[in-house]
Amino acid sequence: MASSVGGDAGEGEWLKVTELRAMAEAQDPHVKEVDNLTLRRFLRARGHVVGKASAMLLKFMAWRREAVPGGVMPPELVRTELSREMASLGGVDRSGRPVLLAFPAKHFSANRDMAGFKRYIVYLLDSICAKYALFFYQETDEHNLWQGLAWH
Repeated sequence: MASSVGGDAGEGEWLKVTELRAMAEAQDPHVKEVDNLTLRRFLRARGHVVGKASAMLLKFMAWRREAVPGGVMPPELVRTELSREMASLGGVDRSGRPVLLAFPAKHFSANRDMAGFKRYIVYLLDSICAKYALFFYQETDEHNLWQGLAWH
């Protein structure tokens, strides 16, 4: 199951990705929607221990279904936070990767609705990841995709 996308993964790692998919799909059929590169990131995050990676992936999938029921955070749910202009997608860097600008002076913790703020963070990360995905599919270089997020 080797892939030309994703850099330095060997056959052994892709076999573990297949094993992770099988183990996780047995417990949650929605794992079929997760791509192999995402599974590989979960595998690497848990030191290539398939059982731990599966547990982490399943916890993430459960959280994601709860936090973002429709799969995408609609702007209507974060309209208040968006109107405060606490962060902005600021174009792209020299390599064409999107840049997220945050303005800490506009964050007031005393009057913050934590549930709304969490939705806002999910919305921002989904937005920037969608732009990274566009860059990724144009460049087909995973290192560039995740370089700014340091999720290796």
